[in-house]
Amino acid sequence: MKKLVILLLPLILTSIVLATDNMAEAQKHFDAGASKYEADDNLGAIKNFTETINLVSEFPEAYFWRAAAKHRLNDYSGAIIDCNQALEVNPKDSKAYGLRALIKSNIGDDVGAISDYSQAIKLDSKYVAAYYERGKLKSKLGDKAGAISDFNKVKKLDPKFSLVYLDQGTEKSSSGDEVGAIKDYSKAINLNPKFAEAYYCRGIAENELGDKENALKDLSIAGELGYMGAYDKIKEIQGK
Repeated sequence: MKKLVILLLPLILTSIVLATDNMAEAQKHFDAGASKYEADDNLGAIKNFTETINLVSEFPEAYFWRAAAKHRLNDYSGAIIDCNQALEVNPKDSKAYGLRALIKSNIGDDVGAISDYSQAIKLDSKYVAAYYERGKLKSKLGDKAGAISDFNKVKKLDPKFSLVYLDQGTEKSSSGDEVGAIKDYSKAINLNPKFAEAYYCRGIAENELGDKENALKDLSIAGELGYMGAYDKIKEIQGK
């Protein structure tokens, strides 16, 4: 038995060295891919992340970021496959569920997206973006109460998340609560004074309430901030 161990020991040590060398080389490729991804060189990033995976197959971050790069290039099927691989290696990766949910929503699988966002939230109860995106999908599918619940959770976790006030205001406006909508749009503007869409939506709500003067002011600001359609809306209101 001792002779067998002695005979195998060099092979074991060689395997450990090779594994260590592979990981070091894989990390170099991963870091290069991350830099290219940040520079919006998605094809280059994919190449580096693939090299990483070829060297170390169980490298969940490489699958995740390759999926993100593929998503940017509208390769949705490839991106989902990589998300699946990332989750196979690390089933507790909440961000991989979040990315897969985003991709599913892009291809019209809203129910599947909600399921993945829910799983992401189960793994990370403070995942603000998952609550927000799930809320938007619930609203789209007619689950108003569920949407508001998710938006309220976003506000609790991140009180400065201006987008959620825009969406909540839109929810209220669609229900005929223009006063409540204006309050939410105003909150979004307080958090982000250059939020063109919030000015536009507030202007629309003000006009619905007959406040033409403030409506035109807000629509004018929205136009100055680059919101498409604001000036056309001004002409429409002035022409009435």
